[in-house]
Amino acid sequence: MENGSRHSHLFKGKSTLTWAARSKIAQDLASELLYLHEEWEQCVVHRDIKSSNILLDSNFNTKLGDFGLAKLCGDFNEQMDRLTIVGLWSAHPHSRSRASIRQVFQTLNFEASVPIHPSEMPLATYLAPSMNKYSLQPCNDGTCFGSSQIQSLNFNFNTESSKLTKSSAAASSSTSSL
Repeated sequence: MENGSRHSHLFKGKSTLTWAARSKIAQDLASELLYLHEEWEQCVVHRDIKSSNILLDSNFNTKLGDFGLAKLCGDFNEQMDRLTIVGLWSAHPHSRSRASIRQVFQTLNFEASVPIHPSEMPLATYLAPSMNKYSLQPCNDGTCFGSSQIQSLNFNFNTESSKLTKSSAAASSSTSSL
């Protein structure tokens, strides 16, 4: 091409382009991408747009070059739908319902079908874990106590011995619940 590439004007000091010329280059490039993505008979994604691949003719009209990495899209809308669904699937509020990396790749590469999800996402719930009354560790063995039992426990702190003891009234009620 007569005026080289956009790269030669940016980095090799061939010439400084006016703002009008730069604007024309950007608009021409946008027009070419619109044509490739939506107006040609089949969608093409260039995948290697850089200044050295933007060629300039004698009137500084742009020509996009080097289609070595270009890829035919197929149905662009189907790809966008897949990407949206996989994104929502990966952000599911319940961790066990989220997609694995393998499932994501297989779905995006059309190796697996798109999962069918409910039309509305479930609300995330954040509950505090139940605590064991002696160690304050989460309990799973049925020894947890509820708020009514928490209110019935009474403790006394003996400043002379630095010991925490249950009061007599609470001790009798709490031992029966053990």
